[in-house]
Amino acid sequence: MELEFIKKVRPSLDLVIPDKLPQAPGCDICSHTGYKGRISVIEVLCIDTEMRDLILNKASSIKMIEAARRKGMITMREDGIIKVIQGLTSLAEVHRVTALQA
Repeated sequence: MELEFIKKVRPSLDLVIPDKLPQAPGCDICSHTGYKGRISVIEVLCIDTEMRDLILNKASSIKMIEAARRKGMITMREDGIIKVIQGLTSLAEVHRVTALQA
């Protein structure tokens, strides 16, 4: 479902779900984490005139998100899913780092 949102917001991205998603089994070199190095999972909100006006007028977060999505913003989780499809990380890791904290 999130892939459909990504394609709606960023239609230029050519995303095809691979037959097999990457797994991170781990080894002695990575201390059995399955990861070496770091990769950013990001969400960027560009503050243009429309967004500035929404903020100054204390618009609801829903209106701000709608405006940002119209301009192509993708969420951290969606950025992570793109990186899973590109083979850069695992779905389990994306869920771990983007899970809502209680």
